Amino acid sequence: MKQKITVFDVYELYVVYINSIKSPKSAQNIINQLRSVLLRVWLTEMGYQRISQNPQMTKEDVQSALSYLKQLEVDTLLNGRQTLQQAFAKLNVSKSSQSNYGSVFEKFLIWFEQQDWGLGCLSRSAKVKDECSPIWKTHHGGILNTPLMDRPGGVLKYGLTYKEISSSLQRELDNLYHYLTDSEYPGRVIERVGETTAKCYIQEVRLVLGWYYRYYRPSISHQNLVWIYCFRG
Repeated sequence: MKQKITVFDVYELYVVYINSIKSPKSAQNIINQLRSVLLRVWLTEMGYQRISQNPQMTKEDVQSALSYLKQLEVDTLLNGRQTLQQAFAKLNVSKSSQSNYGSVFEKFLIWFEQQDWGLGCLSRSAKVKDECSPIWKTHHGGILNTPLMDRPGGVLKYGLTYKEISSSLQRELDNLYHYLTDSEYPGRVIERVGETTAKCYIQEVRLVLGWYYRYYRPSISHQNLVWIYCFRG
């Protein structure tokens, strides 16, 4: 039987995500704001009742609210925006707090909706859009000019540039190219590929290594193809 995902599961995964992309101080601020809007505001429209009547939530209140999140199936987030607005009105939340809480909650929902494991809870139209190819923007020009992602700004360039490739890594890339294209290569058990295909493979390797280099910031002097193994599950 497939285990159901709860709102608490989504919250925990989002916390991990935020900690991976933000500085410790910034991440903690975001997490505190999200937990506040979830436990103090949003849950009031989901049937949760606090243990105490104190203005500030006690430790017992926080623990009981987190436990309540574990009982809510993830599809309750589909109406998250609507229920949050209802909670704002019910609790008479100030405009400034609505703006702050709303922004944090909206980013949380957008992240959830972008996850593959969250697609099962989206509307049918959203699922169809996700599974279809991008809309052809124009009848003129090449397909390479068609945006594949709905986001502002240009395409992010993260592949390793030639200036960023160390001499040792360049030797490895050259060896890889020869391994792919030479008519005979010691130890190779596969058929060689064409030069164009090999260049495409090398470009893909540069993209993966570039992402890893910019995301994890390892020493450029330690560049090697072993980095690729960091992506195995």
